[in-house]
Amino acid sequence: MKKDHTSSSTRKPRKLDDKIYSLQQERIADLKEQNSFYEEQIKALQKQLENSPTFS
Repeated sequence: MKKDHTSSSTRKPRKLDDKIYSLQQERIADLKEQNSFYEEQIKALQKQLENSPTFS
């Protein structure tokens, strides 16, 4: 997402745009944090699977 005020600044105050933008950035940061947490969990599970005896 790009920070672009050219179109929206005419419709609403810039302060509101900045607030929305910063909230979106916080949300993105939270999601990235969650995502990396899940990636770690997946890696750990994959290692467990690799190390466990195979069942047929």
